[in-house]
Parts: sequence; structure tokens; C-alpha cells
Amino acid sequence: MAKTRKFKSASQRKRKQRRPNVPNYTGPSNSPVVAKKASSRTPSRTKATAAVPPKRQEVDFASEYHYVVSDLRKMVVVTGIMVVTLLVLNFLAV
Repeated sequence: MAKTRKFKSASQRKRKQRRPNVPNYTGPSNSPVVAKKASSRTPSRTKATAAVPPKRQEVDFASEYHYVVSDLRKMVVVTGIMVVTLLVLNFLAV
């Protein structure tokens, strides 16, 4: 009894499956505003609206990263202790 292969080789795959997985282009997100036919007495006052990006929120870094100063202080203390220990060991070895 012959075994059947479960997976096709790359050359046997459909062309659609070999394409990169990227979304299709759908066009501009804002459709242009179509002005209705205005009467001869009133001018058309329609404007195309531009997409306005959302405003950035101000971030208070002092409140967001309050723990950084204390962490830096601890790292300086540990580094100082290590340097002093190395100096003491250097003089004891002589």
C-alpha cells in the first residue's frame, strides 16, 4: 500500500498561497466629499475634510518613572562597595 503525502511541495502550492501575507490596498480611508449640484443662486460651501490625527497626551515623566532615581541610587551604592572591595583586596594581595 502506497503512502500518500500529506503536504505539497512548494512548487505544487497554488500561486495565491505563495504570495506574502499583506493586506490588499483599499484606497484612501476618507472618501472624497461629493458636492451636490448647487442652484445658480447659492454658492457651494462644501469643503473636503482632512483627516486630523489625534492629539498627543502630555506625559508626566516624574510620576511615570519615579522608581528610576531610587534604582540608580542603589546601583551607585553597590558599585561603590564593589570598587572599595577590589581596592582592599588589591592592597592585601601585595
